[in-house]
Amino acid sequence: MRGVRIPYRMIIGLKWLIVGDVGTGKTRLTADMLRRLIRHGHGPDITVIDMAPDLPGGVGAPITKYVRIRGRVRYLRPERVYAPRLMSASREEVVRLAEENRRLIDPLLDEYLRNPTPILVVNDSTIYLHAGDPGRLERCIKASRTAVVNAYYGKRLEDDQGSGISLREREAVRLLMRLFSVTINLNEPPFTSS
Repeated sequence: MRGVRIPYRMIIGLKWLIVGDVGTGKTRLTADMLRRLIRHGHGPDITVIDMAPDLPGGVGAPITKYVRIRGRVRYLRPERVYAPRLMSASREEVVRLAEENRRLIDPLLDEYLRNPTPILVVNDSTIYLHAGDPGRLERCIKASRTAVVNAYYGKRLEDDQGSGISLREREAVRLLMRLFSVTINLNEPPFTSS
């Protein structure tokens, strides 16, 4: 996280995007912001959509690794999440796992859209963007008053076995950036305001 701490009064009412490469602290910073929102009594107003795979070695981690949220917020997580680039040996397998993630995450986004809360927290949004509809994620972000979303944006995971998901992911993140009040790029601190 490199010392980035966001005071509660700066979080509420804004839309935050946290981007960075593997291991830069995206989930840890997101969890810290979530913890502050819960501590200030916003738990019932928060939905967390956790798209992160749970892998050893510091690549991907559910937000629950960093903050206790059970019973404090609405927590939506697919029954399983795949890391297509890390778990695949072929282009076809990357595409299949990315599509499976989309199939598992779409109902969670639809659930949020049917019953939005004022605060939305999304962990590892790029897992969905490999094959999912950026417009659906955009509608979720727009339905919230406060959003804290993190996304992979780096070079360490570029090898996608020729599937094209890395380019699709990068382009989708660039498109989504326009929705946010503040973008924190953990690759190049200090973060920038948009």
